[in-house]
Amino acid sequence: LHAVISFNGEFRGRLSITAPVSFCTEVTANVLGIDPEENAGEMACDALRELINIICGELVVALYGNKPIFNLSIPTLDQIDSDRCRTLSADPNHLQFLVDGTPILVGLSIME
Repeated sequence: LHAVISFNGEFRGRLSITAPVSFCTEVTANVLGIDPEENAGEMACDALRELINIICGELVVALYGNKPIFNLSIPTLDQIDSDRCRTLSADPNHLQFLVDGTPILVGLSIME
């Protein structure tokens, strides 16, 4: 799954997170305190959209402080194939992290 959110205000930018469906299902189950087999897969997309929304909000405060006002877009979500994932991982605006052994791609582009 590939989630994208944009922010604009004093600066404009875009944040993306790419993660396997299994990771998003696990996050959903952990947040809701349910077994991953109990409908968590159905809510995985919503969990990733909410996660990127929270991270973006925290990111703009960490980068620019809490004085400037930023507007965040509604996060979009797409399923991407392994070729697109490899393309993103080669992009210098993306970093790969391991979260409990699961590879996650995070991309950040900032325009002034």
